[in-house]
Amino acid sequence: MGGVLSAPITSQFVERHGNEFVRTAVVSVQGFRNDMEDAHNVVLDGFKAHPSFMQFGVYDGHGGKDAAIFMHDNCPTAFRKLKDPFSQDELTQTILDLDERFLSTPTREHGSTACMVVAQPVDIDTNKPVESASEVAADKLGLRLLAVNVGDSRAMVIRRDGSWLALTQDHKPDNADERMRILDAQGHVTSGRVDGNLALSRAVGDYAYKANKQLDSRSQKVIAVPDYQTHVLQPHDLLFVCCDGIFEQLGYEDVVRILLDELASTGLKDDASWDLAQVLSVIINASIAAGSRDNHTAMLVEIGDGTKYTTEYDAREFVAGPYHRHADDPGFDDAYRKDLAANGYDFDEMLPRIIAFEKEHNLPTTKSTSSRPRPRQTSMEFMISEFMRYAHAAPGDMDVDLDDDEHDAPDLDEHEHEHDMEGDDDGAKVEEIDDEDRAK
Repeated sequence: MGGVLSAPITSQFVERHGNEFVRTAVVSVQGFRNDMEDAHNVVLDGFKAHPSFMQFGVYDGHGGKDAAIFMHDNCPTAFRKLKDPFSQDELTQTILDLDERFLSTPTREHGSTACMVVAQPVDIDTNKPVESASEVAADKLGLRLLAVNVGDSRAMVIRRDGSWLALTQDHKPDNADERMRILDAQGHVTSGRVDGNLALSRAVGDYAYKANKQLDSRSQKVIAVPDYQTHVLQPHDLLFVCCDGIFEQLGYEDVVRILLDELASTGLKDDASWDLAQVLSVIINASIAAGSRDNHTAMLVEIGDGTKYTTEYDAREFVAGPYHRHADDPGFDDAYRKDLAANGYDFDEMLPRIIAFEKEHNLPTTKSTSSRPRPRQTSMEFMISEFMRYAHAAPGDMDVDLDDDEHDAPDLDEHEHEHDMEGDDDGAKVEEIDDEDRAK
């Protein structure tokens, strides 16, 4: 993944999507990383033989961005060809085929998670598919979900009463069956890492861990075989899909609390006019302020008429983050400009918007004229100077220690992040689980 910058790039790139069934927002932030290695998909226009099906995906790259970009470029086409989008066997073979294709590319050493959710509108009373929103009352419209997971990105359901349901489990080398497969493939697990290096046991790409020609693709040290979980999303429930950077410092309850607090502050708890992207923005900035050094991508899906969502709000939006305060650092300056360009924006055209943001928050609007580099900010200084606009969801309200010594940058080439939830123990297909068994 490379190293870290002297300060995070907190510019936010927002996407909003909608159709007659759902409203969806995605927010991506590069953060402290030298490069942005996340990618994502939102497919609302149906599959070839299934026009009402949708797909939501987050891909968190490591060792380079090409595996994540490959999944972004190829997953929608592959999923549209599925004969049965809920067939776990067909989905597994599709992802293994994508993995095989990527492993034949020049950048096959790059790797990526793949956390995807296939969704179909249904009548929650009958569980019958719905082809048009007009076929069912708004309070009876649900989404049949199939979570498809490779790696440690996450999908979860968040309910308005504060309960939640995890739809994915992290794939970690220390999990019993994962460790057994790694050992059988002549690998070892050291410090929770495959061969002492990779802290994931399942991923797309990562050729070095799949090069044993005596083994098939399901038996290598690292595999791209997904786990699955089904669920029916109820009216007013929310689907949240994100990369693991969100959970580097925050827990599930933190995310739920921030989301519901932000939603409550709008005074529109069940109103379709609130902006999903605003909530994601708060969650991501709270995560970075709490000490996360990772890229951040988060997606939120709500059931409801989304046909006017991209007219009420911009379909694409650039939300400026501080630039001049750190622009005398060549690495930060270069990364900030590249981040804009990668998202289709010109730096010179966006500069007035950046300066307007800096003026609004009393930040420097010109580069430093001093030849001496500015001292690196402490975590607390950084939080105060650049995240006061998110004070209602500030990390100070969370059980998070912001002492600098606790947030030293990790070794970023190894995709090493510890979570608050152990991965799946058996690596098998996961059947639907009673909500009470997983809700917190």
